[in-house]
Amino acid sequence: MNATTRRRAPLRALSVLVALSSAIVLTTTVHVAPASAASPGRGGFVPITPFRLLDTRESRGLPYSGPAFGIGETRTFNVYSAGNFQIPSGQVGSLALNVTAVDSAGAGHLVVWPSDAPKPTASVLNFGGGDTVPNAVAVKVSASGSFNVYAHNATQVVVDVMGYYAPAPGDSPDGGGFVGVTPKRLMDTRERIGAGTLGDGGQVSLNVTGAGAAPASAGAVVLNVTVTNPTNGGFVSVWPSGVSQPTVSNLNYVRGETVANQVTVKVGSGGSVEVFSKFRTDVIVDIMGWYAGGAPAPGGFVPLSPVRVMDSRLILGDVNYDAVTDTVILHLRGANGLPATGVGAVSLNVTAVEPDAASYLTVWPDGAKRPLSSNLNFVVTQTVPNAVSVGLGNEGGVEFYSPAFMDLVADLGGYFTTA
Repeated sequence: MNATTRRRAPLRALSVLVALSSAIVLTTTVHVAPASAASPGRGGFVPITPFRLLDTRESRGLPYSGPAFGIGETRTFNVYSAGNFQIPSGQVGSLALNVTAVDSAGAGHLVVWPSDAPKPTASVLNFGGGDTVPNAVAVKVSASGSFNVYAHNATQVVVDVMGYYAPAPGDSPDGGGFVGVTPKRLMDTRERIGAGTLGDGGQVSLNVTGAGAAPASAGAVVLNVTVTNPTNGGFVSVWPSGVSQPTVSNLNYVRGETVANQVTVKVGSGGSVEVFSKFRTDVIVDIMGWYAGGAPAPGGFVPLSPVRVMDSRLILGDVNYDAVTDTVILHLRGANGLPATGVGAVSLNVTAVEPDAASYLTVWPDGAKRPLSSNLNFVVTQTVPNAVSVGLGNEGGVEFYSPAFMDLVADLGGYFTTA
């Protein structure tokens, strides 16, 4: 395509790009070694073609299906029992999931944690009555490959598996390796834990290393960040302490909304990260795991200072539209801090902006078959972000598909090395 066509296509593609009805669409033939052949370092990430593990709306045909969760119900799921060839038995330390609450009976939250640990107080997503809310979740599994899901209120739940991390014996992974932890609350401004309520333009430095959090040697952390009781529509940004605030966002919210998103962020000076809110709101931060510092091992994570790589509102990004597949392709390799070689997967924060219909969005390696999964679910005019870890495909990029019309924003937070 010529340069002009390539720059203008995203507007059309992003109009066609949203239709997530609580699916998680990650398809394609990732040009990363398949799980059965991968040799990641301890804690290394292995991207896979996503698959649906649980959908309580279905009665059969999936590893786990209905009925819906009841009030205060906990269920246990085993990833090895799913029978998916991409998941080698005994070789999973943690899972990269996309978890979605659908058509809940009332306001509530979900908690996800390893099945051999006590239930934590940290939640992975919060929802209102009738909401459809997704969130990316990194969860450590038990030695047998199991994790628990708890629903505070009655709701349908969908769980898609996006990839996995190799075990990290003794919580000492190779450089860039991931260690999942039993979630712990680091900040809750409602209780003045870590900070008080953030005012308009409020910013706080949050220490993410030390007792019960990540070790001082951590290169990056995986956080679940929740906004509640905002006084106006705005956004939250999280970035490493010691550097200038980037022009990216991790959560977008409207007045009175409670919304959560997973954030993978480089550890900054003093073992801290910065949390900024455009308008007055309460913010809750839970740590889900951490990445080791040092030279990355195969599958290891390399954190970057966040950078915006696509924004259809500004015609920003190296993208083109494929009319045959009705998808938008974002080219990433070799730009914005990504090397031209040695990159197997990327960590993105993807935001759907004001879709014209209730739907979903799927993200997957370019050139591969679109998967039966989803990364974001939304309703009409809702602006929804979610963290996405996805392999790079044929042309060093990723594809987006949605049945809905919308604008799309993507921020790059880091990458995973090839095995």
